Amino acid sequence: MKKIQLYGLFRTGTNYVSQLIENNFLVKIHHEGNEYGLNDRGFCTNWKHGSYIGHLLKEEYPAVIVTKNPYAWLVSCYNYWRKYPIGPELDNFSFEQFIKATPCTLEGCETVPFMFRAKNLMQYYWNANYNWTSVRSTPIFVVQYEAVLEDAEGVFAQMANVFDFERKGEFEDIKKNVLWDVKDDENEFRLENAAISMDSKDKNFDPSYYNEKKYLEYFNDDLLEYIKNEWDFSLGNKLAYVPENPTHH
Repeated sequence: MKKIQLYGLFRTGTNYVSQLIENNFLVKIHHEGNEYGLNDRGFCTNWKHGSYIGHLLKEEYPAVIVTKNPYAWLVSCYNYWRKYPIGPELDNFSFEQFIKATPCTLEGCETVPFMFRAKNLMQYYWNANYNWTSVRSTPIFVVQYEAVLEDAEGVFAQMANVFDFERKGEFEDIKKNVLWDVKDDENEFRLENAAISMDSKDKNFDPSYYNEKKYLEYFNDDLLEYIKNEWDFSLGNKLAYVPENPTHH
């Protein structure tokens, strides 16, 4: 059975993509070390959300990089951390305060002892995705979360052609059966990207929220201008994302 590695920021659909790949292809997603990808030195070199240190990436296998539109990602993070704040100050943060927080320092936990510091969340997004997409010598395939919602079979047919993966049978898309399944006592999720926001955990997932960019309602013109000023145009082009323009002239 062929192996691949899979990376992507939290709140981008990595669990969903992982299940689609392993359910539909004779492929195993490889994670070296313990269940979090920690090696014997404690580095998160193969954890799906880790691997921030480029030269530590293990490159024996091709990699799938999962991305989400930066605007949608910011909203997903904000909704998640409103419910489960990584710091007490986030309880009262407005959306603008959240995405402009400077500096942005994200820490791991006892089992995943990593720390990553960036100017703000947008720079965190660009830095992590740059490492995953730009420092590897093995082939990569970038999966856009929005594209998977629109045409999962088409996206993974392209991936299968690139990596020469063998299908298990007729393609099965699991998203129609996805609901929030929050275990508040354990702070865990069955599928972490299975809802629009924490407030919709009892509803069926509506992909039009992403495909129609309804998340842009969170952004006023000042925030759109701010994001545009923080945009990495070179990497954005590589990931096939473009900045949204403010409506004022």
